Amino acid sequence: MLRPEREPGGAGVTRRTLAGYGVLFATASGVALVAASGTAAPASVLDRTYSCTTVETRGARTIEVSATSGLRKGRKLTSLAQAIVSSGNDPSVPSGPPAFAAVVAGYPPPPSFPPGSLGIAARRCEPTRATVGLTSRRLRGGVAPAYQTYEQVKCYAPRTVLVRVRADFARPVALKPSRDRSLLVAVARLRSAEIAVRTPGGKPLAYAEVLDSGRARVFTARDCF
Repeated sequence: MLRPEREPGGAGVTRRTLAGYGVLFATASGVALVAASGTAAPASVLDRTYSCTTVETRGARTIEVSATSGLRKGRKLTSLAQAIVSSGNDPSVPSGPPAFAAVVAGYPPPPSFPPGSLGIAARRCEPTRATVGLTSRRLRGGVAPAYQTYEQVKCYAPRTVLVRVRADFARPVALKPSRDRSLLVAVARLRSAEIAVRTPGGKPLAYAEVLDSGRARVFTARDCF
């Protein structure tokens, strides 16, 4: 059960433009997909858990969590809701910051934007059978603001973190690799999507949710900054 909503933020939270992030995985960036041999059969709900390797920067390993709600003008969205979990700077991802997972949702979408997408960093995350709860329990946060910029919160992390992504699509889809096989991507209208992150030892670090209404929520551990 989510805690009462309040806007996240505070000292140490940085704000950057969405354009600088490349609107990862997602939208009008035109990620080229190829057919995936051995890809699981399409399904309307994709629920995956991964073990992801963090990047060490200046002697410390962190994850970065960001989210923004969509902007709406009347009944139309002018931008989409999104949530992104990433870590450090990784030269193997030249197209933008190295996200572990990203979800984008909003309906009806602005012109030239797909109505939703899910992306996973295939080279930095491996499937795991570990259990990660989709909950904001023991975390703090609330509704993500609807800005043209996003707020990023950092959390200290071990060498690996566990990341679960659950996406509920309006039609069956399959995760497919990008042309360079660095990403696994599914593009279709998203009713809702959730990302949860915890350490292998069980400490919850983050939880985020996006809805096709354009709303996003984000929660992080109390010692994140």
